[in-house]
Amino acid sequence: MEVSTRSVLLADMTWPEAREAINDARVAIIPVGSTEQHGPGMTLSTDIVLASAVAERVAEAMRPHLVVAPSLPYGLSSHHMSFPGTITLSAATFGAVIKEVVSSLQSHGIDRFLLLNGHGGNQAALSVIATGVSRELGVKMASALYLAGANDFLQEQFGRTYAHACEIEASVALAAAPTLVRTASLEKGEELPSRYRHTAFSKGDLPAGPFVTTVAPFEELTRKGNLGDPGKGTAELGEAIISLAVKRLTEFLEDFANV
Repeated sequence: MEVSTRSVLLADMTWPEAREAINDARVAIIPVGSTEQHGPGMTLSTDIVLASAVAERVAEAMRPHLVVAPSLPYGLSSHHMSFPGTITLSAATFGAVIKEVVSSLQSHGIDRFLLLNGHGGNQAALSVIATGVSRELGVKMASALYLAGANDFLQEQFGRTYAHACEIEASVALAAAPTLVRTASLEKGEELPSRYRHTAFSKGDLPAGPFVTTVAPFEELTRKGNLGDPGKGTAELGEAIISLAVKRLTEFLEDFANV
């Protein structure tokens, strides 16, 4: 079998192909995300599709040293449940599923894992989950927001990282998976006055800042479900963001794979 033509996606392999891929791999990426509203112009699958797309690009850049496990399309989305179609897990269920996926792959010979996250609402829990799983199973664990490697670029361009279903997320979707975007339905978020915002902590359209973490139901933040102005998104900007994120994640994983 030619390594250059083998998929990096575990779900697309037969078991003999998976055995060979796992023998070559140093790290498994597990994309995690959500099924939740993204305003009137982006689909419910946005978070997991984009995290999966970035995971695949990273694995392609590092083949044959990475494999990408099947994506987990549900996360911690209780703050979006007022918007139809959203599906959420409890933190306990979310953590249990991740642990059992890691345990299954560990039994086949993988001992290093990156939880690549497409949904900001998962991130705090993933840090706790990664720590617990690492200790319980004796594996190396890391977690990262899928665009974290591009934070400096986003701060330079926008003065912030991405908001929910804003021009940044729309740009990434237009570059990586344009079918996620209903271009004619993209609308600027109708943000609502909120006790969760305070000038001491936040700037622009984000409900929290670097010094506090708030729990903000989205119906109290925005009438349409999104923040920012996704209509300003472009595929060119999205490709620049993705390329930088992939570069930075690859740099990290080259070190992580050799721990």
